[in-house]
Amino acid sequence: MIVKGLVCIIREEFGIEPDIFANRQEFVFFTKSVDKALIIWDKNLLDKELLEQIDNNNFLILSIGNVFNDLRKYIVDFIHLRAEYSFIISKLRCYLEQLFLSIKREETDKADLTEREKQIVRYIAMGKTNQQIAQELSISPHTVITHRKNITSKLGIKTISGLTIYALLNGIVKIEEIEKSIK
Repeated sequence: MIVKGLVCIIREEFGIEPDIFANRQEFVFFTKSVDKALIIWDKNLLDKELLEQIDNNNFLILSIGNVFNDLRKYIVDFIHLRAEYSFIISKLRCYLEQLFLSIKREETDKADLTEREKQIVRYIAMGKTNQQIAQELSISPHTVITHRKNITSKLGIKTISGLTIYALLNGIVKIEEIEKSIK
């Protein structure tokens, strides 16, 4: 029932025909044949062995409902079973936009971020303010702002959540680092 509902939402709101897999083999084969994907997974089907097989920064995995702590490092976010329609749409839109931006960026072969810009993105993803980033890197807050403008210009990503997803997808930061910085 939940799967059918999500499929309808994705079709109607985004015009995308999602792939649905009946078994593990089909799913693993799919992950080996694509470079990037947004995966929505029923929490009851999650297991560490399968997630380790597909552990890849190019796959964003959303879980329907919360998952056990040992699996959290593989999951970028959760969709709660009783979430409102508008919340589900905004969450899906955020991740699909990031996925499409990532694909588009690779296709157009945009200029890569400098090492300093990657450091800035990493700190942004970890929830640091401009002032905190400036202190960590021994630069002025004005310089941090200039770097952020350059990053936004290069990537076309304007939100902190978008930059966080970019950092996760591109291996600039790991989910554990973000969780640790929040605690």
